[in-house]
Amino acid sequence: MFYIMNILQKKLNLFRLILGLIVIGAFSCVEEDLGSFKPKDPNMVFGDADTVYVSKDAADYKVMLTSNLPWRVKSDAEWVTVNTKQGLESDSVSFSIAKNPTTSVRTARLTAWITQEYENVIIIKQEAGDPLPDISNDYYVKVDGSATNDGLSWETATTLDNALALAETKDQIHIAAGTYNPTVVATGGNEASPGDLTFEIKKNITLTGGYPANATTGATADPALHVTTLSGNMSGQFAYHVITVTAPVEEGLKIKFENINITGGKSAANGTANLSINGLNYPRLNGGAGVIARAVVEFVNCRIHENKADHHTPGLYIFSGAQVTFINCSLDKNTGTSASGANGGAIWNDGSTVYFINSAVSYNGNSGVGGGIYAYNASVPSKTYMFNTTLDNNYAAHKAGYYGRENSVGLMVNCTVYGNNSTHATNSGAGICLYANATTTRFDIISSTITGNVSVGTADPSGGIRVNDANCTLNIYNSIISGNLGGGNPGDIYAPASVNYNKTYSVISGLIYDGSGNEVSGQAFDPTTMLGAFANNGGVGYTCLLTGSPNPAETLGMTSAQLSTLGLNFEPAISDDVTTFDQLGKTRVGKTSIGACVK
Repeated sequence: MFYIMNILQKKLNLFRLILGLIVIGAFSCVEEDLGSFKPKDPNMVFGDADTVYVSKDAADYKVMLTSNLPWRVKSDAEWVTVNTKQGLESDSVSFSIAKNPTTSVRTARLTAWITQEYENVIIIKQEAGDPLPDISNDYYVKVDGSATNDGLSWETATTLDNALALAETKDQIHIAAGTYNPTVVATGGNEASPGDLTFEIKKNITLTGGYPANATTGATADPALHVTTLSGNMSGQFAYHVITVTAPVEEGLKIKFENINITGGKSAANGTANLSINGLNYPRLNGGAGVIARAVVEFVNCRIHENKADHHTPGLYIFSGAQVTFINCSLDKNTGTSASGANGGAIWNDGSTVYFINSAVSYNGNSGVGGGIYAYNASVPSKTYMFNTTLDNNYAAHKAGYYGRENSVGLMVNCTVYGNNSTHATNSGAGICLYANATTTRFDIISSTITGNVSVGTADPSGGIRVNDANCTLNIYNSIISGNLGGGNPGDIYAPASVNYNKTYSVISGLIYDGSGNEVSGQAFDPTTMLGAFANNGGVGYTCLLTGSPNPAETLGMTSAQLSTLGLNFEPAISDDVTTFDQLGKTRVGKTSIGACVK
């Protein structure tokens, strides 16, 4: 009898094993066709709380998952590794966390699912790491560097991808002249796709180019002689993003690119899926030059040029609250290849803060809107500040130079806006366009010159500035908006009758306005004789100098003291180093010139 029972028990165990394999097999098919599996009465939940708090140090953890059906588990962050990836019914889920190298709390999500319609999420919150010691390492990179070298000297130079893997927060990477192509895919990317190859910046580090190609110990950077280029063009195959910035925000720290060219990227065609990194979607669709999220980034003496996009944003896509500053930079010839409806040229500022200082945004374009700078997020402000910067010769169907949509905040001081071109028949705004809809949009113009911009549409009067609706706020101080064309006619500013924009000590078309916004009688401005050619007068971008005598724009503007006081009224305040000088760095003290350049 015992023998018979033993046989029966073995057969029963075998039956259970086969049944389990059938269930697992059926479930594994669900991944391929989730829509075909409709579980009956699913019941699945993580633990007793919706958040698990974990240590700053590396460790293993378990959390209970109660379920009446087979399940799988995944993590959305690379620092969380799921060890128990699937189960049949209720069971504990094991996962491992990496040490937190940052000084900020970070979070991840564990998602358990039966099908895409039946899932449960638990948050993993890791405490902040220890403050980093005030030390850093220097790594050295050459085109012919070896991945087996330690990269700690020019004589043992390594590859750029290896240096990025070795570098920790606060480290510096010195890059010799030459062209560098990415060889590593972005976190979570497709290993078989050249499009996902990128230079991923995961830490707050400094990358400095401009060193001689054959640099030795003691070499100094000279970017005018030694050009360092990061390129996404790999023999006709293109990276979706040349750079991908995924570093966390850490107080007092930033990523810095210095003396580096970024070129040859080509973002993906419409419909291409996003890439998920650390719980955030990085769109393959946007940002041929690169994508930047959350981080604090500074570009100094850099050129972002000749990147492309099969749809949106051939230049840089900046999103999710990032703060990015360009100093002495050129963003030029970044062009979209889509036939229609593609937005953003040099920059798409999507809910972030972007500064341009002594820079130029030139000859960028796309088929939709915002050929130069496109600022738009549906729910949070997109802030764009331009100081001593030229915005020129950008093109789009609509809103070619700067386009500020819902919630956008824009400011320019000592800037030149010239030669931007919109091709649509109506509703354009070649130089600057503002659109608020049911929200608010604001733009302030101080000591700037907006001229030579053209809306070629036959019915469009808005060559210089277009204000689309009454929820837009436009303030003009000490500036020239004259010599722009719309529909073949003078078209400097177009705004609905409901928009009462402020114009103080400024030239609008051929008229001069005083400090109260009233027309100054007996004074007239002719841009053909009182503004010089758009030319290289010094500085990073081209400018238009005041010419002719007498010229009312030379004498009827704001004093340096008035401009200084005006700057203090902004948040953040504009320093005297900006307001009391012109675009070329000449003092405004003792002068009352209107426009970007004093006379």
